[in-house]
Amino acid sequence: MKISEFQQRQALDQLAEIKRILAAARHGMENRVPASILVTSAEQEEGKSLVAAALAVSAAHSADTRVAILDTNWFRPALHRFFNLDLNRPMRQLIEGDLQDLAQQIQAPPLDILTAPSDYSPNANGADRINQTLNRLIEQANNSHDLTIIDSGALFPTNRF
Repeated sequence: MKISEFQQRQALDQLAEIKRILAAARHGMENRVPASILVTSAEQEEGKSLVAAALAVSAAHSADTRVAILDTNWFRPALHRFFNLDLNRPMRQLIEGDLQDLAQQIQAPPLDILTAPSDYSPNANGADRINQTLNRLIEQANNSHDLTIIDSGALFPTNRF
């Protein structure tokens, strides 16, 4: 498939915009390490996962930055598709496991990715347990990485099921 000149320019513009967003976020965080960035939007299908993945890849290209990206959009996970990964962890493993054992590593660029659970059901686990799990995984990511990107669900989902 051949890419047109217009598509090439558009891709370069998008890459430049992601780098600008990442630079602005780092400036706003005053270069604090560790740091976290939550990516969300008002409605579903507005490109949250695409932006989160692009930010993580862009940040991971820095030789001195260890990056983790967590897919916390368990109702409609999408992050795994950008990295050609499977949803291979059941919810039980996320509840009981450590990020170090759960995250999948890619090498180019070096990036740790926690995909959503393969069998998430909001009725099977209480909200408190889910919140505890997410808080623990984010804390572990912050303790072992310079930057954690969190891909979340929409603030106003129209239909979760």
